Amino acid sequence: MPSNVAHYVFGQDVLERLSGDVREEVTASKKEFDIGLQGPDIFFYSITNRRISKYGSERHNQPAEKMFLPMVEKQRSGAALAYIVGLICHYALDRRCHTYVNGSTRNIAEHFEMESYYDRHIIARRNLISRRHQYIPAAGFDCGAIAELWPHITPEIIRNCVKTQRFVIKFLDRGFPPFLNSFLKNRGEITALSLPDSMSDKQTEHANCLDFLYEMALEECEALIADAVGSMGTEHPVLSGFGMNHKGERPGV
Repeated sequence: MPSNVAHYVFGQDVLERLSGDVREEVTASKKEFDIGLQGPDIFFYSITNRRISKYGSERHNQPAEKMFLPMVEKQRSGAALAYIVGLICHYALDRRCHTYVNGSTRNIAEHFEMESYYDRHIIARRNLISRRHQYIPAAGFDCGAIAELWPHITPEIIRNCVKTQRFVIKFLDRGFPPFLNSFLKNRGEITALSLPDSMSDKQTEHANCLDFLYEMALEECEALIADAVGSMGTEHPVLSGFGMNHKGERPGV
């Protein structure tokens, strides 16, 4: 949580606040940045390889510093830097919103539903197009630069995960989920991922709470980026703001 539009829009808001060399490099490698905004979520779309899906779950559950420290062990630039900045944006929003969402839902279907409604809320508020897959780059990004940042991940895995994420989101938003649910064991989960047509009163209330957390994350994100970029290439990098996992938890505490 949140879903892909919320993460995309959050990243654009963060980019507006950035300045100097970091902003210039991110702008020059915008597609890699936009893919980074989807965080480790892209690995959930490796439908035929459970190992890759598990890889994404592990990155969500572990302290973020464990994921980011290897990435900042050396100085990064260009596509790699832009992608890392996108990943930090994803983490900043996730860690603030996950606790609320998990505390307000009873199961994964309700979790998916809330994030889909929040996408609808943002689309309506920002007057955006509702074709959510278009916020994820289709091609022209540096899979090699991205894959290099993830242990045991190849450029082909990155390419396939991003391609599948776009396809699945496009498929869901075309209205097929009810048909699929009749064939699936966990009915309702697929429908919950699709974009709703309008907001309910209950989901509007949740969205307003998430807006508050969104603004908190926005205030915090620039400092997280500065911390990571400033640590790049140092002998003993320290990421003081990355102790929580993507769920807003401190594992082992």
